[in-house]
Amino acid sequence: MRLPSVPVTALVMTAILGTAASASAQEPAPPPAESVPPRLTLRGFTNVDLGVNENDQPSTFSLGQFDMFVTSALSESWSFLAEVNFEFNDENELATDIERAQIRYAPSDRFSIAAGRMHTPLGYWNQTFHHGAWFQTTCTRPEMYLFEDEGGILPVHEIGLQASGTLHGSAVDFKYSASVVNGRGRIPDEVTNLQDRNGKKAFNGLLSFAPTGVRGLEVGGNTYVDQIPADPETPGREAPIDELILGGYLVYVRSDVEFLAEVTHVRHRDKGTDAEFGTWGFYVQGSKKFGHWRPYYRYDKVDVADGDPFLAPKDMQRHTAGLRVDAMPWAAIKGEYHLTKPHGGDNVSSGLFQVAFTF
Repeated sequence: MRLPSVPVTALVMTAILGTAASASAQEPAPPPAESVPPRLTLRGFTNVDLGVNENDQPSTFSLGQFDMFVTSALSESWSFLAEVNFEFNDENELATDIERAQIRYAPSDRFSIAAGRMHTPLGYWNQTFHHGAWFQTTCTRPEMYLFEDEGGILPVHEIGLQASGTLHGSAVDFKYSASVVNGRGRIPDEVTNLQDRNGKKAFNGLLSFAPTGVRGLEVGGNTYVDQIPADPETPGREAPIDELILGGYLVYVRSDVEFLAEVTHVRHRDKGTDAEFGTWGFYVQGSKKFGHWRPYYRYDKVDVADGDPFLAPKDMQRHTAGLRVDAMPWAAIKGEYHLTKPHGGDNVSSGLFQVAFTF
């Protein structure tokens, strides 16, 4: 019996399809996650301001910090974070600062360890709101948390090692942080990025708790210990200064309600004269959201001890009343009225308008 002839083209197509099916069935497994290059995520934050009689200066438009926020997941447990800021100084010169640059190992919520330049967890604000004004309700930071180069009284940046975590309980969640870092420089706005000025490291510890039954409530405190190096070129700074910073906070934050209250005490002891100086900082802030509108109020007070050999003199109170309007999910319009009461001086009224956004 003679078999029917099969066209050559059909035989070729059958062979090709069979080979493809076999290849599909034996497709190699994807490479392991460790061999996949990390993916960089870049976000940006900035703001444009209009200040009216701010700091007794003429009314002016100004460009805020141009903040580039970089993150990268290196693996399930390792990650990298950086904040690079471009801003103009008082001389209208462009300055570039690496505000944060840290690598972190976080195997779980209970424990993580980071190395690099970080924001010091001195309380609530400094570990929650960073350099993007869009994150915070107000236009400006509290007076006690001003950055070092803006006349702040606290070391809000640190370079070294930081361990932290959250321990979840049935009734209370505990949050902790412990840092071993370079100490302060010889002047308040010197952040020791490259070289510590003495052999003594600074230590900072924070502990807070949040009851699970009252969502949004958190209470905490911190202790910071350092020895500020001597500055022989400055009269009265021939000896080191022992520094102890104690702080506490109580916050209640929900999507539509915000209440923040923090206090800090900075004690300096001149090791040459044994004289002690106590500086206080305090603020309380509240806001309530109504749709896209959020009115807010804040009271600030900073009182630097007379004769403190390290901090610049400051004794002031400030009332801030403002309104934030979230015009869209990634942009906010803010307006503030300030009434500043310097010690021994006349009250100063000023205003600040701001458009803050992320991109």
